Amino acid sequence: LKEKDLNLDISMKLKQLLEEGGARVFMTRESDIYVDYFVTPGIANEIGADLFVSVHNNTAINSGVSGTETLYFPGPEKQALAQAIQDAVVRNLGLADRGIKERPGLVVTRETKMPSALVEVAFMTNSNDRVLLMTDEFKQKAAEGIYEGILNYLSGQN
Repeated sequence: LKEKDLNLDISMKLKQLLEEGGARVFMTRESDIYVDYFVTPGIANEIGADLFVSVHNNTAINSGVSGTETLYFPGPEKQALAQAIQDAVVRNLGLADRGIKERPGLVVTRETKMPSALVEVAFMTNSNDRVLLMTDEFKQKAAEGIYEGILNYLSGQN
């Protein structure tokens, strides 16, 4: 089980939902290539993206740690987007709500000029989360949660 594969799978499902909803979506990768995390925010800034969402899965030394958390660079709009995504993903997946967390050193959210968030869907090091992450249904629900969070943010709901 590789994080890069899970992240891409969830991201491609999210892209489809966003496009079906009428959004124009730009992906920093759509295949198994490496894109430097210093380059990613520059791409978003250059194209003038309205929002930036980075999809990830977490690990922990303690295999008992489970749940969803969303990271953001301090600021009201970035915090609001992170909260909207966190709330919707937790509702959709039913995993523990680990909350939103300020991460001032996180390049992809610090360097983006638009509202941005990095969602950590689940913990690959937790046996329960890992089993779920291996199912297409769970990854689809994660994408749907992120999508709903984006819609809620854009509509001013949370």
